[in-house]
Amino acid sequence: MTHTDALQHPPWYRQFWPWFIIGLPAVVVVACIGLVILSFNVADDMVDKGYYEEGLAINTLLGQLETARQAGMQAQLRVAGDQLTLLVDRLPQHDTLVIDFAHPLDQGRDTQLQLQADSRGEYHVQLPVSLQQTEKWYIDIYPQQAQPQWRIKGTAFFPADQLILTP
Repeated sequence: MTHTDALQHPPWYRQFWPWFIIGLPAVVVVACIGLVILSFNVADDMVDKGYYEEGLAINTLLGQLETARQAGMQAQLRVAGDQLTLLVDRLPQHDTLVIDFAHPLDQGRDTQLQLQADSRGEYHVQLPVSLQQTEKWYIDIYPQQAQPQWRIKGTAFFPADQLILTP
């Protein structure tokens, strides 16, 4: 090798292409490690831990919705300030109803409220602050029993003055 060949061809570690070829897989490896760390540190609230039991109980849930549909039941929610009033048409008399508010993205914000009937058959409860923000909620209404006979489900954006839910 002559002196002129050494000047024309520098060593491999001083050239661009070997570092480019080595750098691409190295960047991918670092990105994968970062994504693995991120996936282990950030929990996915969308998946319910009792998904298997819920899968087995889906027929019961569908039966409850069908019972409410056949009875022509309809829930009317009225919001005045921080007070929620619930009226259910064609409702068998229950002392207490349960209303579940499920947030679509954050399971930690899910709320369950128990509504007591007054003398006119209306159900009242005070809304927590978390439900007074403008957001989408999944609503589930059913009687407080071990095995509810009916159920009304729906979607709503709060705050709203009045909502009508049908099974």
